[in-house]
Amino acid sequence: MNRAICIVAGLVLFAQAAGAQAPAAGQKIGLAASMQRAYATLKGNMTEAAAKMPEANYTFKPASDPNLRTFGQWIGHQADNQFLNCAAIKGVPNPSPAQSNEKKATKAELVKALAAAFAFCDDAISSLTDQSAMQMVKQGEGESARGGVASALLSHGLESYGPMPTRAGAVAEAAAGDSSASTGFFAISPLKWRTPLVMTGRGLVGMRQQENLGVAEDLARKMQGRRRTAEKAARHADDGVAGAVRE
Repeated sequence: MNRAICIVAGLVLFAQAAGAQAPAAGQKIGLAASMQRAYATLKGNMTEAAAKMPEANYTFKPASDPNLRTFGQWIGHQADNQFLNCAAIKGVPNPSPAQSNEKKATKAELVKALAAAFAFCDDAISSLTDQSAMQMVKQGEGESARGGVASALLSHGLESYGPMPTRAGAVAEAAAGDSSASTGFFAISPLKWRTPLVMTGRGLVGMRQQENLGVAEDLARKMQGRRRTAEKAARHADDGVAGAVRE
């Protein structure tokens, strides 16, 4: 029961961002079907992202921090993660050396690696059932529920896909000479991304979240203004009392 709760909780991380639709009247979507739908969305998004980004911009990253991955490195990193997790789900050796795809340099190599990773994962996910998702599989030196590994794969996919609209949008704006490209604020990508994101001083956040942050900041400023007004009134009141005492 605890394993089931953990797996279902993991699905919350990607169900909304994957654009999952509510079941139709009378339709029942179980654990495995939810994962399969999320995987299909992730596969479409990642494949489209890799294909549409021009090769010249595969080396792009939104800042000079050496710890940040480039667009191409995110593609390779996702491929490496999929090979690792799907090998565990299937109970077979990983056919791809660890971190080998992230080291690839050209768009052709990275697009091919991502396609191979999805091809390797397709049957691992499509064969999932609500029952097999609860079965334990070897992972590292221990064991995990097969559905838990699948959930980790999907969550990681969102982590990899998340920065991509930002990078694509930044490239487009920089090419257009948009001054906002140098400020760290990157608007919606022209590639029709399903999850519009913005980069702020707080990092990567959804546009709705950014709107909420703006509302909160406005409220904080108003409260600060009211506090200052109250403090000023209190000082005036103290001055009046002191003057009356002197008189």
